[in-house]
Amino acid sequence: MKPITVWLTPAGPNAWKVITVMIELGVPYELKSFKHDDVKKPPFTDLNPNGRVPAIVDPNTDLTLWESGAIVQYLIEVYDTEKKLTYDTLRERHLLNQYLHFQMSGQGPYFGQAGWFNYLHGEKIPSAIERYENEMLRVIGVLDGVLKDRDWLVGDKCTFADLAFLPWNDRINMLVLSKSIDEIRAQYPNFAAWQARMVERDSWKKAMETRTQLMDEQGLMPNGMPKGIASMAEYEEYMAKTAEEKRVYTVIGDWDSARLSGVGKWVGANYVIPFDESMNFDGHEYGGMVKYDPDPEILFPGEEADRAILIPPELFDCRSDPMENQLAGFLDSQSESLSTNLDQTLKFCTASTDTDPFGCLPTELLVEILVLSDTKSVENLRLASKAVANLGHSEKFFASRFRPGREFEYHFELTSCQTLDCQWRHAYVQARILRRGRLVKNRRRVWALASKLRDYVDSRLEAPVCHGFPLEASDDRKWLTAEHTPKSHKFFYGTVPWFMNENVMIISAHISEAWASLVTINDKCYVAGFRFLQSDGESVELGYRRPVDEVAFTWDEYPEPGDLFAGFHVAFDAKGIRGFRMISAQGVPSSWVGDHEGFLKRSIICRDQVQAVRGGFDAFKMISISVQSPDEGKEENMASLGKAALLPWYPDLPDPKLQILEVESVPLDPEQDIVPYSICMFGGKNGELIPHLTEIVVWTRPKRFDPLWPPVWAFEFHYDNQNGDVQSLTLGRVPKSDGQRHKIPIDGPNGERITAVKAKYEKPYNPTGFTFYTNRERSLHVPDEGVGHIMRYVETYHPTQGIPIGFFAALSHQDGFQNTGLLCIPYEALPLGGC
Repeated sequence: MKPITVWLTPAGPNAWKVITVMIELGVPYELKSFKHDDVKKPPFTDLNPNGRVPAIVDPNTDLTLWESGAIVQYLIEVYDTEKKLTYDTLRERHLLNQYLHFQMSGQGPYFGQAGWFNYLHGEKIPSAIERYENEMLRVIGVLDGVLKDRDWLVGDKCTFADLAFLPWNDRINMLVLSKSIDEIRAQYPNFAAWQARMVERDSWKKAMETRTQLMDEQGLMPNGMPKGIASMAEYEEYMAKTAEEKRVYTVIGDWDSARLSGVGKWVGANYVIPFDESMNFDGHEYGGMVKYDPDPEILFPGEEADRAILIPPELFDCRSDPMENQLAGFLDSQSESLSTNLDQTLKFCTASTDTDPFGCLPTELLVEILVLSDTKSVENLRLASKAVANLGHSEKFFASRFRPGREFEYHFELTSCQTLDCQWRHAYVQARILRRGRLVKNRRRVWALASKLRDYVDSRLEAPVCHGFPLEASDDRKWLTAEHTPKSHKFFYGTVPWFMNENVMIISAHISEAWASLVTINDKCYVAGFRFLQSDGESVELGYRRPVDEVAFTWDEYPEPGDLFAGFHVAFDAKGIRGFRMISAQGVPSSWVGDHEGFLKRSIICRDQVQAVRGGFDAFKMISISVQSPDEGKEENMASLGKAALLPWYPDLPDPKLQILEVESVPLDPEQDIVPYSICMFGGKNGELIPHLTEIVVWTRPKRFDPLWPPVWAFEFHYDNQNGDVQSLTLGRVPKSDGQRHKIPIDGPNGERITAVKAKYEKPYNPTGFTFYTNRERSLHVPDEGVGHIMRYVETYHPTQGIPIGFFAALSHQDGFQNTGLLCIPYEALPLGGC
């Protein structure tokens, strides 16, 4: 028998009655799990035009079927040959169908609407909430009465009719808010006992294990809430924001998607329609109409906001059509009453030239200065110069306020007007009146976006060619790569950067000079490409060359003759390469080109001369950079770095002289392998802070659904007053609420030193405790270990030829520390006199 394909969104209940029945019958199946956002889109709507899950495709009978009740009846008819979940007698067969129809027409709709009006509807409607909760309780009461003298709905065994009610029954505690689950169980004891019997069945337990796994892959908890939502109040706030984001729609082809102009068709919806997946927000806030969840301000380096949220135009007051110019219409209606005096306020300068240098300038020249200056500068000049203050403003000045680059440039239609000059004063006055009003607010916003788009086009035309050879599809060379790679499931809508061009540059000789081209995108500096001059005189290029913005690589300590180019240190963010520096084979670095402070960094160093550089590019900048040499690539100090060599670091790369002790025995989530390591050098760069360390504070924060083992969220290191400027250092983020503080005293000034650290994991996701060992044979546990409990996973960091001076950790704004490690300095590298 071939497996049946089941299409489902794991959060919903209806698919799981189908899965449970299939497990009971031993029918093989495979799951096609996808996000609820895609339920109204192809390819699922090619199977079910109604856009509701589940749907099945049975290759054994060549049948595609949707509607969960119809699917259950089909499974029973075709695959329940032994009558495990049904009967073959006329009476029982029809009673089973009766209860199945009652589930589909009574339980499902009422329970579903209760959930909708409790959580998902844009506003709370008490009458609707009360109605559907009452209907839920009525349905429960009907079932409780039916089960008064029996264990199952029909006959003496559990049937498909019983199992059909199981998934929605399992959600009563979230759907009925007026009563507790204990109150419902007490009021309806027969119903409660029936449900308890069903949830203990192996089929249901197996189905729920699968559901939990699929939910986790989509960033959801078993209760359906997104990860990081700690309370029902937070969930309601989250859903309220989600409901707000889709209030304006426009139909583009077969897509219903949000329209960022703020002008669109008002529709109602009974599910959240996502943004068109082809829409690239690129971190843009679109003049205030787009926000991000979570707030980018709370994210750790390497994390991305989960989703873009469209602010409803009625809240943002941007519903007017930006192409309608209220100022132009108003001026047309007032044109006959306008004065025709050309320079009615222009005065000749009579100020003294002794203290005011502008007083000696001709009036015509002063007028030109004002025309070419922005309004703020003009006002400051009027305050500083009596000559300018006495001059007044000409109509030519007022007309200049509507030119490109001035405050009213968004009234672009007026720049082509050839009306009488005297109209410009009147236009300026009216523009000032209208500029903060709702009639032009959307025009101002859209004009700013259009102007930036125009600048992007100009920037692209300045460097239209992406240099290099296209990467061959069959390329099998080993590359060392630096780029931002989002986790596939941690962030709901994160996407891996895509390349317009992926090109390769071949280096055939020693490099004598090098330059990088920079470009500014959204007020941020990125690397656009670079150019090398080889010793044989040949110039090779990769990416976009921008001669005006080209910066040379320089060295404080120039490499020795013959020292080869071995790779880069690269700084990057989620959108591309921000800066890099070249590294010679002897480890001599150039100066940084571009931005590097406060960004993720990655080292890509080859064993020998780099012979090829590969870059991934969008329309303006470099997104990814890779290097390759004939020998197998290696990172600096690969022997000590281990797996850490494959990860980015923040805020700086670790010193190559340090020994890095990382997780070896704990089976971490593979998705954590691309989370950057954040460093805290609690002992200083060379151990100079160690003698001043007086206290370590470990912060933990309990999880709502796993409060027994709260994960670690932050380390604080405190120092004595003899240390100068550094009083404390922090790794991670101290919780604002629900945090638990655990203090460890360290007598650093009198010679106590940390010699080893043990990280303890109850689950392979987050460390939940640490033990610090010192040279005074002290073992300091945080939090205090429970009596008789042994942690499931333990990682011990014990340097043999050095002393710990730094911690590093992969950090999550939702879960705190994801894993940790230790940075150790060799004894021989300590400053004279030790620490």
